Amino acid sequence: MNRVARRGLVSLGAVAMVLGTMALTSAGAGADTVDRRAQIEKVRDGLNDPDPLVRLITLEDVAASKDTLVRSLALRQAIGIADPDLQAMAARIFVSGLSSFSLDLADGKVTGGDPERAKELLTALSQATLNFSFKEFSPADGTFQASFQDLNRWMSGQVVGLTITYKTFWPNFANCQTSLRIGEALDLAGTIVCQGGDQYVTANVSRKFY
Repeated sequence: MNRVARRGLVSLGAVAMVLGTMALTSAGAGADTVDRRAQIEKVRDGLNDPDPLVRLITLEDVAASKDTLVRSLALRQAIGIADPDLQAMAARIFVSGLSSFSLDLADGKVTGGDPERAKELLTALSQATLNFSFKEFSPADGTFQASFQDLNRWMSGQVVGLTITYKTFWPNFANCQTSLRIGEALDLAGTIVCQGGDQYVTANVSRKFY
């Protein structure tokens, strides 16, 4: 066999090896996709089970998982199911992961006190960047500590059902209470009410996570 022919056979062998490797990789990826889909469907079926205990146990297993995709899909599904216990558990699992987040503010208005005197408070609230931090979340009763910005001034909060309420103190500004409801898309929407002296302002706040 001449040198050119040998080179041709070597080249064909190399191509065959590459194609074989690609085929094995593709088959492996396909199997992984099937397994992943089956895993997600199993969670979905568990959350849709007619037995409320099966639904709760399924969500409890999800809470212990580090799989962010499964966790996200399961929480969104659970919050949309008309089962108060399941919704409450999903809400607590969701809030337990909110170490820090921000809210968008809209429609601020004076809701108590003197409208003129409250303008400064309203302006300050409207210009603020609403960043919050949560810590020390308790799965048993849904309580936690909340702080505005990085001020390290922690106050109490709690999750009840699908509603999150918490207080924050802003030095030289106001005491505020925020109330948020968790939606099916894991979005947050509600109000923040701030008091500076005897003046009160209220604004709508929201946050979309997905």
